[in-house]
Amino acid sequence: MRNLTLSMCGICIALAISGCANLTAVDKPLSHWTSEMNRRLGERIAGDRSPELLVLVAFSGGGTRAATFSYGVLKALAATEITTANGRRSILHEIDVISSVSGGSFTSVYYGLYGDRIFEEFEERFLRKNVEGALIAQMFNPINWVRLLSSSYGESDLAARYYDKILFGNA
Repeated sequence: MRNLTLSMCGICIALAISGCANLTAVDKPLSHWTSEMNRRLGERIAGDRSPELLVLVAFSGGGTRAATFSYGVLKALAATEITTANGRRSILHEIDVISSVSGGSFTSVYYGLYGDRIFEEFEERFLRKNVEGALIAQMFNPINWVRLLSSSYGESDLAARYYDKILFGNA
């Protein structure tokens, strides 16, 4: 019983210390920007969307609930067809800009990276997973305790590693 008590105290101390970690972000300025880069960016943004229609989408935060809601919105937009100068197509393929925060960002980033593959993979890879449980398990993994003691590594870094593994694949 004494060993269990000591182990639990050790875990509590490690968690308390990790909460005091100081994460220092290092923002590096863009080294240069050319007119060619600007032109290529403009071409990427333009895509093949209709020029007479502007579709802006905003997703709120709220964890998995927000990710699920924004996923449902994308599904509804994919199922809603309109006729434009480019022919008949879904509103989803006419989106010009997506703005999102927190939980809604998981959906928007996944769609931005993988497009329509979101409807084949996202539910299983993210929405149906116990993400919160997995993140808590990361905190109790002794390997991560050493990382968390660093002043330049924190809980957000653990979460980022997990999200990169299950969703973003080093993107």
